[in-house]
Amino acid sequence: MKKAISLFFVLVIISVFFTSCGGNSAVGTYTLETIGGKTPFDWIKDSIEGDDDSTEGLLELFGVTKDGLNERFYVLTLEDGGKASVYSEYAVMYAGIAESEGVWTLDGDVLTVTIDGEDVIMTFKDGVLTHNFNGSEGVFKKTD
Repeated sequence: MKKAISLFFVLVIISVFFTSCGGNSAVGTYTLETIGGKTPFDWIKDSIEGDDDSTEGLLELFGVTKDGLNERFYVLTLEDGGKASVYSEYAVMYAGIAESEGVWTLDGDVLTVTIDGEDVIMTFKDGVLTHNFNGSEGVFKKTD
């Protein structure tokens, strides 16, 4: 009987160990791929009612290229332990800063990132993050 109880506890400890070592499935780096089904460049171009040339000219004023904008419009890194960091070419244009740090939590499929006291609510489902950008759905894909 003692051996059976000992074996049971060993199995419980092993299962807890493997569960905790597996980490949170949301941990990783995510890049915004589309907003309302458009690339970040096309989304901005449409929002300012510009064309490719005028939008690229505007981006140049901020030291941002079309490719750079599409690749780094919004990059979110979620680390084990609840630390979050954001790099955003969009933030460079509108706030003059590119990087921010904060914390994140996941409750079911609701992912909350808190930076400078502001919560950004996202949905995490099947390895994909989504966020509502003023009525347009932003889709983030995991890059690592």
